Amino acid sequence: MLNSPLPPLLPNHDEIKQVLPALTVPVTLANGEKVDVELMYLPFNDDDKPDLESFFACVKDSLLARFALTLQEMGELADDAGFDANENLFEIAANCLSTHTAQGELGELILFIILDVYFNAPKLFSKVAQKQNRRMPVFGADGVHGRLDDGRLTLYIGEAKLWEDYNGAASDAVKSIATVAENFGTEFRLIRRNISLENVDEEACKTLLAAYNPFKKKSAVDDTIAPCFIGFSAESLFDADYDQDEFIQAYLKLAEKHACSLYQKATAESIKTDRLRVLLLPFVSVEDVVQQFIDYMGIVA
Repeated sequence: MLNSPLPPLLPNHDEIKQVLPALTVPVTLANGEKVDVELMYLPFNDDDKPDLESFFACVKDSLLARFALTLQEMGELADDAGFDANENLFEIAANCLSTHTAQGELGELILFIILDVYFNAPKLFSKVAQKQNRRMPVFGADGVHGRLDDGRLTLYIGEAKLWEDYNGAASDAVKSIATVAENFGTEFRLIRRNISLENVDEEACKTLLAAYNPFKKKSAVDDTIAPCFIGFSAESLFDADYDQDEFIQAYLKLAEKHACSLYQKATAESIKTDRLRVLLLPFVSVEDVVQQFIDYMGIVA
């Protein structure tokens, strides 16, 4: 992928790639078309178990605040006398979340990380920052990110599902993507009202604002991609006495089956194959992971 002149929001891409590695694998669909699928996974620890704690430690240390807060909010807070940027920003960010919405927000957080780190596409506005009540979800796309390559703007309007059941998550995800596509004008206006440009240089700002100009007959967006992240329970992958290499081989087989199923569902919803990017991440149990996320981050009701 070409580098984007939009600066990343996450400062530690190399560290993140260690705790949440990705494999780009080619998959052949039923119609013979070839697509690339991004397979995320948690590296195994010394006990040959997925190292969830290292991932959560990275989230707590440097990621959660950039996910839940705008750069303007972070700057204003950090200007307060006696403010400990790392600790206090984390506490404020964690307080934006709720046990009632944590499952969806963890999925959105992972999507946010993947797009910034692996697609070089930083977020353009914070969905969590738009919450009027932290116990209530915010409707609309789960992630709106962008990248500029030689003046060409690509929008990534993403969907995230973190469910126990993969098939149910895939079906719901493609319906949500189709709904966003049908109501793109509304979504576009939402982006314009809440776009965050604090970390973007003047030339890039002009390009982005031109894209969101409602008086232009033709949008300045050159391409729109729908990244679809699905985190799902796959206990069978972890039940076997696999080491990490054996796990990856089993994961590749399961992922090919799941990706083909998702693309089939997307085709049924009239979603074009070249507009979809499939991002997968298996867990032993999504329910357990969400509870561990709540406990580790100290999220309250």
